[in-house]
Amino acid sequence: MKKNKTRNHILKKAAEIFAIKGIENTTIEDISNHLGKAKSFIYYYFEDKDSLYREVLEHELDTFKKKVYEKLNSTVDPISKLRMYFELRIQKTKELVNLFSFKKQEIEYKIPFIKEFRAKYDKEEANIIKQILVEGAERNIFYLTDLTNTTIAIATALKISELPYLLPEYIENYDEMMDSLIDIVLYGIVKR
Repeated sequence: MKKNKTRNHILKKAAEIFAIKGIENTTIEDISNHLGKAKSFIYYYFEDKDSLYREVLEHELDTFKKKVYEKLNSTVDPISKLRMYFELRIQKTKELVNLFSFKKQEIEYKIPFIKEFRAKYDKEEANIIKQILVEGAERNIFYLTDLTNTTIAIATALKISELPYLLPEYIENYDEMMDSLIDIVLYGIVKR
């Protein structure tokens, strides 16, 4: 139990440093200094910086997933659930943007698990969206002609919401744009 608590503490502190400095500029020494411990303390729990980073990302995904399900279980309305998921996803993107700040070469050569991690995240996201859509369709709230394509369309819209963090000048009024995107996904643009 104490070992897990210590690992989680290291993960939290490492995430803080990765978010500030980015992966390429962060060293194990930076993290150990932030913890007030020797480097050997970190190496006792983690093989190297890449394995620590991988676990930071996994921990972030698990924490986010738990928070999402907790929030989604707190409401019964599928429309509110979908809106809530969008808002949680956007908030988490803001938090995680610096954890993913590295050069393309690093993705391909230094940290090969990034693509695997993203695929896992995308699959989790699709499952969450699909569950909400199925519930809404079963309750006759959502009209779905194709569950898979609707899920993909919503997931794609959420991926597009990441653009302003990668290209800050892309959208000036991001929050307003995201509110509009949520409304369009939920209600469409065609008068009925």
